[in-house]
Amino acid sequence: AGVMLDGEAGSALSGGALRQRGSSQQDSEMHQQQQQPSKQLHQQLHLQQHHALSESTVSMALQMAPPLAVAGLGMSLAGLVLDELQRWPEFVRHPELLVMVPAIIGLKGNLEMTLASRLSTQAHLGTFNETSRLRSLVWGNLVLTQLQAVLVGFLAALVAILLNSTGGGGGAPHGSSSALERGLFLLATSTATASLASLLLGLVVSAVIVASERCRLNPDNLATPIAASLGDFASLLALAWLARQLDGSGMWPMSCLLAGYACLLPVLAAAAARNPFAQAALRQSWLPVLAAMLASSLGGLVFRRCASRLPLLALFQPVINGIGGNIAAIQASRLSTCAHRLPDESTADLPPACQQLFCGAAGGSRATRLLLGLVVPCHLLAICCVLALAPDGAFSISAAFLACYLAACLLQVAILLWLANWVVYWIWSFGHDPDSASIPYLTGVGDFLGAVLLAAAFTALTAWQRL
Repeated sequence: AGVMLDGEAGSALSGGALRQRGSSQQDSEMHQQQQQPSKQLHQQLHLQQHHALSESTVSMALQMAPPLAVAGLGMSLAGLVLDELQRWPEFVRHPELLVMVPAIIGLKGNLEMTLASRLSTQAHLGTFNETSRLRSLVWGNLVLTQLQAVLVGFLAALVAILLNSTGGGGGAPHGSSSALERGLFLLATSTATASLASLLLGLVVSAVIVASERCRLNPDNLATPIAASLGDFASLLALAWLARQLDGSGMWPMSCLLAGYACLLPVLAAAAARNPFAQAALRQSWLPVLAAMLASSLGGLVFRRCASRLPLLALFQPVINGIGGNIAAIQASRLSTCAHRLPDESTADLPPACQQLFCGAAGGSRATRLLLGLVVPCHLLAICCVLALAPDGAFSISAAFLACYLAACLLQVAILLWLANWVVYWIWSFGHDPDSASIPYLTGVGDFLGAVLLAAAFTALTAWQRL
């Protein structure tokens, strides 16, 4: 018989219905009576778990909307920064930097949002009640994210160099620097940016989750948007500052920086392998993170090719990717928490069909509709922020622009919300931790979808205006 696990937290994978396995209808009456106390205890525990996760729609909205709004403001600032950065001499001399931008700012989804999801689940499971376990949990996950950031930042630069060279993007002036010096510059800039941004955001995420748990708020609703509100802006600022410092500094400083990170990697790997809270993620999270980095880099190639003929793309690329990734991360984090709260003898049914997910009466459908309903207000707030901060006359907003842009945003988020149910289900069904794997896949797909849909929307708008 099915049991409702989470009335509001997402209908864990299919309206929260669970299937009990291993029960035998041929047990004797005496055996049933002996098992009755343990069954009652289990049902009471399960009911407590249900109440611990159950939230009203108003409660969810009050917890989700402010962080998402702040995240939208942060991403609009990131869009303004990116629009300015593409004209900096360092970015003109090194066009590969623009290809790296989605992968670098996407690290917050690949690493920091995944960190937030893992810590949120542990908060629900009561790990935060013991100071020693809390300390070990935070330390192990910070070490793990730093290890992943260094490696993924290095690989993102390699992929950007490869995509830019094979994609015919070598038209920008390269100055007098050699190919080796250019390669070292990109590798050092990307690696240092990923490491610095990951360290700062990891500390912020850990503090937010600890504070929300102490205040009896649901960290699944708060941590991922707050991480994202600082992620894009901080990553772009770090990338800009490091690019300016390292460009033209010579080969030795950049070589020493990369050598230092190479020496640090074994230390980080050993520390993560010894930590009980990071061991599983150390084994399971590499494929999702690398796949997300590749998808984000492909989105960066789309952005690089379309930015010159679509001037508004740089302003709104971080916004559409950031808000879409935030909403998908909230959905995945809530579903992952629900999966971890399943009783040991239970498993989840298949995710609901698309119509049931968006139009059903279950609590999970209400949570999904709430997340989809927050798309337009968050983007409108971001657009207002861009209009207020951009120079006078920099661009104008028309009804056709709003229609095309918001249609692209809604389509992106609807796809990601539907995909989140399947991604979490399949990862859990294979015995892996969806906290460590689901969000990177979703944010990587979201970055690629955002770049493609935004470019398509602006292309359609340009074609319409020419008619």
